[in-house]
Amino acid sequence: YSATLTATGGTAPYSWTNTTALPAGLTLSAAGAISGTPTAVGSTTTTFRVTDSLSAVATKDLCITVQSATSPKYKITGNVKDTITSVVIPGATVMTTGVSTTTSASGYYEIPNLSPGTYQVCAVASGYQSSTITVTIVSGNITGRTISLTPVSTGNGDADVDVIIAVPAPNPGTVEDKVTFMKLPSDKEITISIYTIAGNKVLEKNLGVCGTGNWLWDCLNKDGNKISSGLYTYVINAGGAIKKGKIAIK
Repeated sequence: YSATLTATGGTAPYSWTNTTALPAGLTLSAAGAISGTPTAVGSTTTTFRVTDSLSAVATKDLCITVQSATSPKYKITGNVKDTITSVVIPGATVMTTGVSTTTSASGYYEIPNLSPGTYQVCAVASGYQSSTITVTIVSGNITGRTISLTPVSTGNGDADVDVIIAVPAPNPGTVEDKVTFMKLPSDKEITISIYTIAGNKVLEKNLGVCGTGNWLWDCLNKDGNKISSGLYTYVINAGGAIKKGKIAIK
């Protein structure tokens, strides 16, 4: 805290003193400067005395009120995404000490009104394992913090699945290639989903009970168009058992 007392009339220079106590932690200089850091909350009435160069004197009572400091407030923002597909997860609960929020349709979350400090931010969503990240606020908002959640397998372990390219060219192949998913469990309901690496769904194919154990993907998307070159993610759900991986197409 700092403030300077002034006087009018009389003959400068002026000399200042206080005849009653200032709030604890504050001091007064002869030039009239009050400075320091208050150590207690409350109001104090102090009598100030000013003397000019001809020894003329004046006094004045002033009340100084010390209030508790209010720390600045910041926020943590980001997205909740699927670890495997990078697809955003709406409706996830994101929480830290005493605060919780729900992700929007775009997977976005915002936790406001946080004081500087270190926070454990946890995200939970149906069908996923919970995940916690550590975020430290020094000064300023923390943005772009992604929390990745891993799907929970509801079956008995991973599906026993191999992925190969059905043409002589090794993976990565070309967009003309056809990708064969082999060793699919022949006695389980099979669903295969394909995503771009950015998390956009390219195709979802429900094979039902796949008696042959194989499925040939012709690299067409859900609209029947050839996919572009790039890295893709596949998720195979075999009766609740999950198998995940990536395929590079060029």
